[in-house]
Amino acid sequence: MKRIIEIKNNQPNNLRINYELGNICNYKCWYCFPGSNEGDSPWPDANIVKHNLVKLINHYRNTTDVKEIKLAFLGGEATLWAELGEVIKHVVTQTNCKIYIITNGSRTIRWWKEYGHYFDNVSISIHHESVDIDHILELVQVLEKKKITYFTDVLMDHTAWDKCLDIVNKLSNRKFLVFAKPVHINGQVFYSQEQKKYLKTAIKSYPSLSFFLRHFKKLFHIMNLRITSIFDDGTKVVTNNENYFNINMLNNFKGWECSLGVNHIAINRDGRISGGCYQKLFDKDYNINDINFEFTPKIGPTICDQKFCSCPGEMALPKKRL
Repeated sequence: MKRIIEIKNNQPNNLRINYELGNICNYKCWYCFPGSNEGDSPWPDANIVKHNLVKLINHYRNTTDVKEIKLAFLGGEATLWAELGEVIKHVVTQTNCKIYIITNGSRTIRWWKEYGHYFDNVSISIHHESVDIDHILELVQVLEKKKITYFTDVLMDHTAWDKCLDIVNKLSNRKFLVFAKPVHINGQVFYSQEQKKYLKTAIKSYPSLSFFLRHFKKLFHIMNLRITSIFDDGTKVVTNNENYFNINMLNNFKGWECSLGVNHIAINRDGRISGGCYQKLFDKDYNINDINFEFTPKIGPTICDQKFCSCPGEMALPKKRL
């Protein structure tokens, strides 16, 4: 049986920081990973976080050749944190990094009108059990007026497949970027062959020409994603779907060398800086909540020690079997 020996992609040499602020959420989706919405992890100290994020970002700017740094906030539901707007304002002013957010979009339209302009990109996760589609459509109108790039990720629950398909179709009628994303439980998926075929192509609706031209630079990298899997017999598989690996149960990279730590890091809700699955990245542990935070590691690729990879962004990173 042939094996994957290397993964490449066509993305720029950027750094993405996924910051999981906490596990306070107003949704209780059954398929969310354990600990993600229990509400028992308090928000961090805003003043400490502001100071330490600037230190972390500046270290990457000063010691690596990454072209752009993207700081993505997620939760729980990150927009529920009352201090989020002020933290983003400070970090953008001090570092000029790009701010992303992964959100269920449920905060009031008034909140989005007040803070929406701080974001470079808004990824709206659509969860069929709780979503108000009319509210989401009103939200995207606000983001349109603010000229903020956005797209929607519909989480395709295999137990409510037809309902999720209906949501994809409703959103697709509005001519913006719509993705259908798989959900996995402990690294496994439970889709039929027909459902896997549907999920093979992630993009289900493309934006209007005017939207695409207005956001061309940012959308080009999203829509033009190409992930190349190289097998030991010399064959290649090219896909635009970050979830190709977990859909096909090819997400075991233990012992591989990965650009995690160079192009992608995670700040977990307890403040630890690591991979998304707590993969150790540096010679010592760092915590964004440390009042005496000094971030000075040597930046380089990571040897994976995890049983399986569950983060789409990390699965698609350049990596090779050693």
